[in-house]
Amino acid sequence: MQSHRRPLAFLSGFVLYVGGLAAAVAATSTPLNWLLVGRLDGLAVFLRLLGLALPSLLLAVAWTYFSLRTRQRSRRSSWLWYRIGMGLAMVFTFTAGFFLLAELDVTKVWSPFTLLTSARMPPFWGLQNSLAIVVGAWLGFRLLPARQPHGPGARGATLDPALSRLD
Repeated sequence: MQSHRRPLAFLSGFVLYVGGLAAAVAATSTPLNWLLVGRLDGLAVFLRLLGLALPSLLLAVAWTYFSLRTRQRSRRSSWLWYRIGMGLAMVFTFTAGFFLLAELDVTKVWSPFTLLTSARMPPFWGLQNSLAIVVGAWLGFRLLPARQPHGPGARGATLDPALSRLD
């Protein structure tokens, strides 16, 4: 099982990023999104972007927590391969997005705001979603419980040297 941990972490990070973007696209059909579509004030735009990024953030926290909470020793190595998988998925989706953008209607002029924030618009598929996935993965990793020391004498050993002198 230990030999499969790194490829599984890589694949899990890749699937998380692509799945997080899919969750953001699915969030565009929610009623809250449709209530705020025509409004251009700053608060409505912020709430809409937050509403689109929230499912990706929650998915990333849960996915990272459950996929990296192994009890084996090399959690740090798994976290590295997890991030590499996410990074490769990010490069893949950005590259595919640039090709899809080149195939769109050339007579239509897209605003930079739409290109950067729309979850359905290539090439970036909503930068707030990418940021939410990365932050959610980091939060999920930070929520993992601290590892207990292993080895001889680790059961009764305290972590604070000041407390061990009081015994």
